[in-house]
Amino acid sequence: MAEVRAIICSHVYKSERPVNLVVLADGEWMLLCGEDHSPDEKYEVAGINHLYERDPSLLEVRGLLDNQSAEREHPGSKWQIRPWTEG
Repeated sequence: MAEVRAIICSHVYKSERPVNLVVLADGEWMLLCGEDHSPDEKYEVAGINHLYERDPSLLEVRGLLDNQSAEREHPGSKWQIRPWTEG
């Protein structure tokens, strides 16, 4: 599988929180913890395959269409897929 870039929050990057929000917006993947972040929060870029290796349940939402999101309450809970609207 070809490597695809994903924007991730620092909580996911540091393995402090799991990915609970996946967004594909305008062709850009974002894998986030789903929690609030401070305005000065830094985001990182990672290869999405590394995140799949860390949490194989993310493979369940790799078929998102552009401008869709998938959100879950916690790892192991069902993903809820919706149209993505920022904010």
